[in-house]
Amino acid sequence: MTTLSTPRSLRHLCRHTLPQLLGAADGNLMRRNVARISETDRWNSFDRFHQTTQTLSELYEQAGARVEVTPIQTGRNLGDGHWAIQEAQDIKGAVADIVSPVRERVLDYRVNPWHVVQWTAATPSRGLRCPLVIIDDEEELDKMKVGALQGAAVLTRLDIRAIMAKLDHKGAVAALVDRPVPNNPDAVAWVKFGWGAVPFDRATANIVGFVVSQRQGQRLRRLQRRHGQLTLHLKVDTRKYVGHHDVVCGVVEGAQDPQDEVWAFAHSAEPGALDNASGCALTIEIARILEDLFASGALPRPRRSIRLVNGYECYGLFGYLERVGRQHPPLAGVNIDTIGSKAAVCNGRLEWHSTVPMSAGFVDWIGEKILRSPLRQHRRAGYRLCLENFMETSDTLIGDPHYGFPCPWITTHHQRPSTGFDAYHSSADTMALVSAPGLKTCASAMAAYLYYLAQADSEDVAAIASIEAERLQRHAASRKRLKPAEATFIRDGMDVSLRQLRRWYWGGDRTELERHLAECQHQVATAAKAAATRRVSRRIPAQGRRIPRRTAPLAPTVDNCPPSVGTRISGSGLRRWALYWADGKRSLAQICEALSIEYGGLLSPHGKTGDVKVELRDVIDYFEAQAELGYGDLLDRENMVTKHQLAADLRRLGVREGMDVMVHSSLSRIGPVDGGADTVVDALLAAVGRSGTLLMPSFNHKAAQVYNPMTTPTKNGAIPDAMWRRPQAVRSMHPTHAVAAIGARAEDYCRDHLEIGIWAPESPIGKLVHGGGHLLALGLDHGTTTAYHVAEMSVPCGCIDPFANIDRVVQADGAVEEVWGLGFRSMACPVQVSPKLDNALDRRGLQLRGKVGEADCQLVLAHDLWRVRREHLRGACSTCKVKPKYRNEL
Repeated sequence: MTTLSTPRSLRHLCRHTLPQLLGAADGNLMRRNVARISETDRWNSFDRFHQTTQTLSELYEQAGARVEVTPIQTGRNLGDGHWAIQEAQDIKGAVADIVSPVRERVLDYRVNPWHVVQWTAATPSRGLRCPLVIIDDEEELDKMKVGALQGAAVLTRLDIRAIMAKLDHKGAVAALVDRPVPNNPDAVAWVKFGWGAVPFDRATANIVGFVVSQRQGQRLRRLQRRHGQLTLHLKVDTRKYVGHHDVVCGVVEGAQDPQDEVWAFAHSAEPGALDNASGCALTIEIARILEDLFASGALPRPRRSIRLVNGYECYGLFGYLERVGRQHPPLAGVNIDTIGSKAAVCNGRLEWHSTVPMSAGFVDWIGEKILRSPLRQHRRAGYRLCLENFMETSDTLIGDPHYGFPCPWITTHHQRPSTGFDAYHSSADTMALVSAPGLKTCASAMAAYLYYLAQADSEDVAAIASIEAERLQRHAASRKRLKPAEATFIRDGMDVSLRQLRRWYWGGDRTELERHLAECQHQVATAAKAAATRRVSRRIPAQGRRIPRRTAPLAPTVDNCPPSVGTRISGSGLRRWALYWADGKRSLAQICEALSIEYGGLLSPHGKTGDVKVELRDVIDYFEAQAELGYGDLLDRENMVTKHQLAADLRRLGVREGMDVMVHSSLSRIGPVDGGADTVVDALLAAVGRSGTLLMPSFNHKAAQVYNPMTTPTKNGAIPDAMWRRPQAVRSMHPTHAVAAIGARAEDYCRDHLEIGIWAPESPIGKLVHGGGHLLALGLDHGTTTAYHVAEMSVPCGCIDPFANIDRVVQADGAVEEVWGLGFRSMACPVQVSPKLDNALDRRGLQLRGKVGEADCQLVLAHDLWRVRREHLRGACSTCKVKPKYRNEL
């Protein structure tokens, strides 16, 4: 495939900004930081990991970044699939000695900490005396009787995680592993009984674990043959406890909206220099070179923040994402894992792996273009760029398009495709493998990648959308004939990219931007349709017509699944991120088609690699197991609520064409809706017709530090959030309580909201109240119907000040402006709203009640609600002591 076009801003970055970043990067400093981080992480013990936290915090502070440390508590429900470290473990010491018939020290943790298996059991303080038994054949182990290894220590080359339960069952108390490390016979492999804990199906096994080098294993075998029997004395001093592991963030603050972020992350709490202290050193250097250039005035601070995240692989990042509340997910990111190898270690391969296939693909080619620049300008590293397909390195699962963000992986891990460097996960992973020029090249490239994404604006969105359309049209044109499902796959790829790109809007004319994106979408759809063959209808079994809907973020780890579930997930043969196709709209049969195309590599950097057939039976098994685990529901389309049903229910309730209706809603109360929130919006628009206007709250309730009318999500639920994002939606300018509208009077309703005041008579909701509009509580009561505040303001009350606090908004020209915003009451109103308001409206026959889907609903003339609320407040506001809440900034 020929080279894609390059956005003008990206060309400027590569020609002007990247040389500055490359000049500022210090490879030798990064090597020193790799050594500092390794010095504590190499002990593979939580007390030392907390020392690494101190080191990382200190280095980020020195770099000029803001430091945040988030402790993630260990321990969580067993068997729920979540990535949870069940116990912390401190290792104080461990030794193994031959005591008979010769005396010889085999290993000492204090000399080489790699000698201890992570999550090992402890011994009594006096230690254990054990006969040594050698078992390298699993069939031999299986044939042994229960208790046949009573009290023994087993030397083995087998996968210890796979056989630990068997060893425990046969009576063994310890295992010594001598797994070879390629071309490093004296290296000790990094061995774990489990990644974040002993896997669920082996959790009752309790054995002591040691690791020796290949050469040490050979010596033990020779001694055993010579003497017939060796007796070992083993001592392990460890402490397991409920504690915490740390996520350390260095934050490079954005200048205009620091709350909007792009992320880079690298693993700490791993014992190697390359894997993975190098990644942490690189993220620290990104902070240092950017902050230095900002301080000198050589580079303007980007409008958004860059968050550099260091923590335990998966268990740190995923735990952090789940536990720390955010206004919205990060925009994009990069996984920095095993970076800066000497060219001889990785055969010069600097790999750029694509994000998850169904994620927004534009980050892949943006990163590629940026990486080519320092490789041309700085050849000392000896790297060549290798573009690779998505590869699951666990943390890259963050590319989840619903809960996560598009996230490629940069690495110098592989000597050749799918083959890691020789010293991987072993004591041979030392500073001798780390290249200062390699670190310098990668740090400057990733600083540029993150800076570009953090600085991008609406003009960049338009340019990126055009090139993404170009890319996908080429994929369509590269095949003479596309299967209908392949054409859909390409169109879906564009849809996902455009949905993500809209989050970068910053200033400009939204209508024009949406028109441009629609044209890009149309170009791809036309190209895909032109290449598509005719669809052949086929019968789909009822089980395949079900629709999976996700109920938990990311993908589960089978280590923390009941064996019956984990076996079915693994046995399906589907990759872990197959779960991400479950969007509540695709059927299992459609997902099966998408997976076949994805695995065939249609949109991969190398193009389609061949036909792959995923069996529907495997997809059904996979999603049934995920549903049993609690990661999703399986819905029968026949039992889902449709747009037609919703529209009919709305009309039955009393919604008529030409009405102006403001809706407060709960999607979950309606029941399973075919198409989700978008279908509800479609039904509401159909009910009010072209001559009516649909309004919804689009409030962020001060969750947004800076309100961007083009990107800030609402806190009012899935239906309002889907509604305001529509191209035809108009959204008012108010920092905390914007209103969105679609329809005949949308522009009129939303005009001048900021200047008029939040709930004034001429505000959006005030116009609805005094202009004959209606209020619909869809699955809620009128305690959530914000129009009653218009009544309170008109009394007047003394507890709401529309111009009380300073807030910040993004104007149409992209400038961030300070404005006066709401000062809401400092405590609850003493005059009850719910259910008092609903009861009064019912008694007077002023509201209509009915069902929309499964939701109980109330429809009322807005002015009637306004009038009843005013009556309830009669005499109360003049004597009320509740005042507006003013923030400290004033």
